[in-house]
This record gives sequence, C-alpha cells and structure tokens, in this order.
Amino acid sequence: NVIWASPHFAEFLEKVVSSGKVERVHIIASGLGGLLVVDAIFRMSWNASNGVPMIKNLILVAPDVDLDLFPAMEKKISEAVDRTTIYVSREDRVLRSTASLVGSPRLGEVPTGRSPLLRIDTIDGLCCTNLSEELRMK
Repeated sequence: NVIWASPHFAEFLEKVVSSGKVERVHIIASGLGGLLVVDAIFRMSWNASNGVPMIKNLILVAPDVDLDLFPAMEKKISEAVDRTTIYVSREDRVLRSTASLVGSPRLGEVPTGRSPLLRIDTIDGLCCTNLSEELRMK
C-alpha cells in the first residue's frame, strides 16, 4: 500500500542522504512506484541550508500520479532533486484505466489536449507515444 509505505520510504531516504556515506542518490520508479517516490519526496523535510539537492536523478516511467495534483508538488521536488525525467505516453492503457477508475488523469498518461511538458527547468517530460510497438509496454 503506497499510503502506508510512503512515510517509511521517506524516512529511509532521509537516513541514506544524511548518512554522509552516499555520494549520489539516483531513483528510478514506474507506475505506483512513482507515486510512492513523489509522495515521499514531497513529505520530506529537506535540509536546504547548503542549497544542494539531496537526489541527483529521479526517473519516473509512466508514473501513476494525479496529473492535476503534480503541479503543486513540482517546486518541492525540484528543490530536492537535481534532475527529474518523466516518461509519458498517451497510449498507456493501464494508466488510462486507472484514470477512468479514480476520475482523474495520471501524470504518466497525459490525455489528449494536455501538454506532457512541465514548467520547472529541472524537470524534463518525454512523450513516448510514438515509439515503435516493440519498445512500448502493453
């Protein structure tokens, strides 16, 4: 359960980055794992005294995150992460089904008429809709 796991993952991340034993942290997450990571980063109380992001790279592949909620999280994430890359597709059937069930579009789905590009310089959005069939997840 993502809601239960998120504070525990945030605590784990804080221990890792504050240990002084790890030089760089890179995180790759897909689907609901993206929700777990985004929520954990948003929850964390970052030590911004040195102005250096705690996580070097965050890669989200088809993240199952509320598309309408994410813009409110972008600033906090960009303060905690040096570079975020989000892979999205307009053809993701799983995220389309989730969006239908919860009544809200998903960040990894990007419905027609919405831009996959975000407003923060440290966050890249890559639309993978037109990848060949062999490369796309079904």
